[in-house]
Amino acid sequence: MHVNSTVAQMVSHPHNLASARATGFPVLRSLDAAAVVLGYSLTYLNQVPISVEVNHLYAEGRDPRPVPFTTRTHDDQLTAVASHQRLHDHAVSHRMNADTRRGAPTPSREQIRSERQLVARLDVDVVEVLVDGRPVMADGFEIDEVMFVRLLESAEHPFYFTAAVPIAVLGAGFTTARP
Repeated sequence: MHVNSTVAQMVSHPHNLASARATGFPVLRSLDAAAVVLGYSLTYLNQVPISVEVNHLYAEGRDPRPVPFTTRTHDDQLTAVASHQRLHDHAVSHRMNADTRRGAPTPSREQIRSERQLVARLDVDVVEVLVDGRPVMADGFEIDEVMFVRLLESAEHPFYFTAAVPIAVLGAGFTTARP
């Protein structure tokens, strides 16, 4: 992967790594050779972590415009949010953030509402995603060459995962590991 010096520095020292490790949450990391982890974002409720987001960057070849994508680990034991709603929220935030990264102004409430309505109307399909070398069934939908998936809970992980991943990256699969 060809990266500039700023990205190289971020990759060598991922943002919020210590905080992500302190949660004890497993995270989904892409196994695609052209994907790197830039850092982690955490969400708290009453000072208790409820999600960890892994911020990846995908740069195939020497493309001067690397593509950001994210995976999230959710632990909603303290909230009443349904896991399908977390997938919709992840899709909306990914799409809205992509617009602002391209120079668009911060979205208005009406734009966010419109995006939520678009996502809610989409047909959800069952897709297969490789996780730790095994096929795992997931719910998902595609918008603009990005696949949004929700990996269902398993006995191994009391958490569930959502991902906003370019289709080109999805086939490589993921690993679950502690940050």
